[in-house]
Amino acid sequence: MGSTMLTRQSVLRILRWTLFLAVTAVVSGCTLVPMAPSHKSQSAPYAGSPPRRPLFYVARPYAIDTVWRLPWPAPHEHQYPYPGALSGHNLGLMSLAAIHGAGPQWTWIVPLGGPLWGAGSHSEPIAIAARIASATPVSRTVLTAGAFTRNGTSVLLTVHGDTDTVRTIPWPVPVPKVLGEQGLGAASGVAATLTGHVWVAGGTVVEAPTPASGGGMWGPLVHPILAEVTPAGHLIRQVTLSQLVVSAVTGLTQGGDGTLWFGINNGRYDNADLVYDGHSSLVHWNPKTGRLAVYPLPGDVGQGVVLDQIVQRGSTIWTSLQGSGNATNSGRQDFLLRFNTITNTWLSPYTVPGLGTIYAWTIAPDAAVVAIVEPEHSTATVSLLELNSRIVARSQRGAWIDGVGARGSHVFVLVAGTSTASTRLIEITAK
Repeated sequence: MGSTMLTRQSVLRILRWTLFLAVTAVVSGCTLVPMAPSHKSQSAPYAGSPPRRPLFYVARPYAIDTVWRLPWPAPHEHQYPYPGALSGHNLGLMSLAAIHGAGPQWTWIVPLGGPLWGAGSHSEPIAIAARIASATPVSRTVLTAGAFTRNGTSVLLTVHGDTDTVRTIPWPVPVPKVLGEQGLGAASGVAATLTGHVWVAGGTVVEAPTPASGGGMWGPLVHPILAEVTPAGHLIRQVTLSQLVVSAVTGLTQGGDGTLWFGINNGRYDNADLVYDGHSSLVHWNPKTGRLAVYPLPGDVGQGVVLDQIVQRGSTIWTSLQGSGNATNSGRQDFLLRFNTITNTWLSPYTVPGLGTIYAWTIAPDAAVVAIVEPEHSTATVSLLELNSRIVARSQRGAWIDGVGARGSHVFVLVAGTSTASTRLIEITAK
């Protein structure tokens, strides 16, 4: 009887989601169509056979402009035990992928956990085996990334796209461990400056780990350290923010005026339940004046979460929440928080329509919200690409939209299939 009820519930969920997609398509006046061969295509060698069925459906009036087939590092070149978010292993405080570029061209694809793809100095993309946690481009040809070694220590990578070379150095500031897990460091974020340097985060322990009442341990509390370094890792300056006592620093981002924005949680980390036991805040720090402002998240939405991505567009800060320390989708939300930097107040959140959670997102230059949405109660492995709440594309069953980027009117999505050979970067434009 129980198995019969489960089957019926599964069928009802599928029918409900199918009906939702159909109604949305009718209301928006568009139709989802299979991914057709692009009029432009760039390929890299496959590690296996290409998929036999479409991975991606696009809604009119949008169309696929270019498709890149992305190579994976050869098996013997893997530096770390996990291939990354594309295979379901999310290793840091985020479950997001970033796509960077200039104009209509992509330059870097950085899925959390790796590998890292670059456009390369030749006609084919390059793949770099690295356990990526955060990254930022510092120029058209140089990208700096925070990554983890096999034993969990933080390292700083400098990738030169013009020569396809990578330089690895130890993390340039102290990084406390969190009960054997990766602590402050690579997962905190890497923020580029206007001068070609980067900001990185670390910390100094002020309260040691303590036993939890229900067994296990609570993680330490620290004073955050922010440091400006060159892409090669040379330390320019570092500041200990002794005003803050936190367990996490996340989403480190450079604002347009040279100031820094990042997220904190003021409670301890529970290694057993993979949660943070405090309230989260958005922090604004001015490296020139030393001014520090802390803005707690509104209501109870900030309890037990961290800010996993922060983007500034004009006077608005956009940010998303992660409620699970190991970055599983169960901790993700169906909304983005917005903060007004002129009034220093929280605005009403942006919420996705229907039932679903935001897996990855970005804000386009024209302030459009581009989001990858995971449908709630969907028994099939599908994901949706939404542009300002309108469904633009969706993955086919067995495929996944794993990352998103926007440059001008061009949207880039990273689509992964059931094998590494089916990983693609797809460029979408309105026709």
